[in-house]
Amino acid sequence: MGKEKSYEETKQEYLNDPVAFLKNEKEMMGTNIGGPPVQKVVLIDDNEIFLKLSRNLDYFKNKGFVMYETLLGPIHSKVEDVVYISNRISLGFPNQSAQISLTPENDGICISKVILNPNMKQKPGAGTGIMLLFYMFLINTLGELPPMYLECTGHVNWGDKLFSYPYSKQTRFFRKFGFRVIEFNKGNEKEDESNYCQMKFFLDKFDFEEVTKGLMTKVG
Repeated sequence: MGKEKSYEETKQEYLNDPVAFLKNEKEMMGTNIGGPPVQKVVLIDDNEIFLKLSRNLDYFKNKGFVMYETLLGPIHSKVEDVVYISNRISLGFPNQSAQISLTPENDGICISKVILNPNMKQKPGAGTGIMLLFYMFLINTLGELPPMYLECTGHVNWGDKLFSYPYSKQTRFFRKFGFRVIEFNKGNEKEDESNYCQMKFFLDKFDFEEVTKGLMTKVG
């Protein structure tokens, strides 16, 4: 298996031959994701917040967490007929209990992936605890919680391992961490359109004490 291309190498490959690059993305995403054919590729460069986080990964290691890699890049993510390509930071938690991946977006970051080990799902408050530890990492690095975005697609995983997971459950979980839906697209199955909703973080919607109180109630 060859060495994975860096984001900069991928970006240069796209700039050298956009037509061939787009054709390859159509084939790859059509096989792994499905949905409408890819019509556009958007490359997202690192921003200052993302770079600050990437420089402070030792904080995560010193807290006993495991880093899969500092920068796993590039990641290709598909929303409707657009493929977004960017660097990512992947944070691994002890005993492979969970993983959170981040990518740069606008003036902040996008939580591009949250994976909870199936064994952890049986433990009350596990997901909440992981998110609070993640927020501690952000505050330690930046001094505050930055602009954040995420997308709920109504499913988990991809390819032949893809399975449905209701929007209501996805959005309900992230709402308690200050996220609110800012855009919702209800796809048309006959036209093979994607379903997704985009959420954005609002600091005034996040009540740390309320969330931790709820966590203590679950684990207590």
